[in-house]
Amino acid sequence: AYRAAGTLSLHGVQKPVTLSFTLDIKGDDATVSGSAPLSRTAFGVGTGEWADTGTIKDAVTVNFSFKAKRQP
Repeated sequence: AYRAAGTLSLHGVQKPVTLSFTLDIKGDDATVSGSAPLSRTAFGVGTGEWADTGTIKDAVTVNFSFKAKRQP
């Protein structure tokens, strides 16, 4: 397991975020998957009727995965 620290830009707001992920490399193919916990309201997501954290929690987890192939 790995961790990468960077800046996430979402909904016009930039915040530092640390991603936890796994990396599996087999030959020329790489597979990455992981997640990052976020506060949706810190990024301005959910305003008006969606601002109530009793209906939709403030803490959300963003999951991601992708594959990459080495260019010859």
